[in-house]
Amino acid sequence: MTSSSSTIKKVNNVNSSAEVKELLDNTLQEIFNEQFHYKQIYINQDIKLFMGVIMVTIAGASFYLDKKFKFQETLSYQTVLVIAYSILSIIYWWFTKYIDQNKVYVAHANKKPQDKIEVQTTLSNYSPEYKLNVSLNNQIIKGEIKINEVFTEDGILQVDLFIQKLQNIVNKKKL
Repeated sequence: MTSSSSTIKKVNNVNSSAEVKELLDNTLQEIFNEQFHYKQIYINQDIKLFMGVIMVTIAGASFYLDKKFKFQETLSYQTVLVIAYSILSIIYWWFTKYIDQNKVYVAHANKKPQDKIEVQTTLSNYSPEYKLNVSLNNQIIKGEIKINEVFTEDGILQVDLFIQKLQNIVNKKKL
């Protein structure tokens, strides 16, 4: 067993969808890296981070101009900054919605770099099902894992069972 199955993973409130999803998403990443031998790609996160830094820089420049100079002196600069910020915000939204699509995991296989996997997950507030869309070499595999089957009543994640259920979903392609 690797470190992902020997470490106790626990949520404080098993009824908190956000907390459960965060733990499952993070554990899923560890499992795909360690157990399934994938190498995670961070390009989407890097692009979003870069755009965020530019947006913060634009906001900081606008604030600086506002504090340092009179309004009429900076009106043309402020207009350019607001337009640039707005355009970048739209690009960020578009990238997140249509390119990144809230993927929690994107990777290549260690042994076959041409094999690519992308995983999207959802967990609704009132649903006990952790839904996965796994794209393995552009073949979509849908699956779900019942929360009450992989968590104890105390909120401890049964990692070995979670690994088994993930393996079953990924193996649907091979059947």
